[in-house]
Amino acid sequence: MINGINGRMGRSLISLLSKQKNCEYIDYKEFVSSSADITPKNAAIIDFSQPSGLEQVLLNKHQLPLISGTTNLEKSHMDLAHDYALTAPIMLASNFSYGVQRLSFAIRAYLLKNPDIKECNITEVHHTEKKDAPSGTAKSLASEISALIPDMEINFLSLRKHNVFGLHNVSLLTAATEVIFQHQAFNRDIFAEGAIAAALWLKEQENGLYGFDNFFQNNL
Repeated sequence: MINGINGRMGRSLISLLSKQKNCEYIDYKEFVSSSADITPKNAAIIDFSQPSGLEQVLLNKHQLPLISGTTNLEKSHMDLAHDYALTAPIMLASNFSYGVQRLSFAIRAYLLKNPDIKECNITEVHHTEKKDAPSGTAKSLASEISALIPDMEINFLSLRKHNVFGLHNVSLLTAATEVIFQHQAFNRDIFAEGAIAAALWLKEQENGLYGFDNFFQNNL
C-alpha cells in the first residue's frame, strides 16, 4: 500500500512495483476509504507524504508493517510512532538510498579516527518544491556527527534548484585540512528501490521501531 501515491515518490514506487512479479500495490487511502474490516496478510505500507498524512496512518486501526520517508516530523509524530511500534514493525528514515548509508558509514569511520575535527559544514541541494530545510538527511547526518563529537560546530546551507533530486555535501575542517564527503542522486528511483527492499525486509521483523541502517547492516 502506498500513502502519497500521487506524489513524485509515489509515481517512482508505482513504476518499480509494476515491474516486479511478486508485488502488487494499492492506494492506501483507497483501502482505508473502503472501510475494510479485515487487515490484509503479507502487506506493508510505504508512506511518502506529509507529517499530517503519516499521522493518519499511525492512528489507523490497520497496524501493518510501515515504512515512512516523510520528514520534518515533530515530537508528537515520534510519540505516535513509538506507540505504533508496540503492535507492528515501523521504519522511519530520512533517506532510503544505499549511497547515503555508505556516506554516513564513511563519515563515522573517518571521525572515529580523527576526533580532533571541530567544524562541519553540510550543504544540501534539492528541487524548488521541497518544503523542509535543512533536509531530513542533512539533519540526520548532523545528529550522527554530533553523537560522535558533541562539541562539533555544524553549519547548514540549504539551496533549492530546479530538477535536483538530492545532493548532500559534508565538509570536515581542521586548521590544516578540509575533507569532503558527497552524495548526489540523479533520479528518485534509488530512494524507491531502497524503500521497497526495506518494506520486504520489515515484514519479517518483530514489532519495534527501525531505521534504514538496521536494514542496510543486515543486507550488506
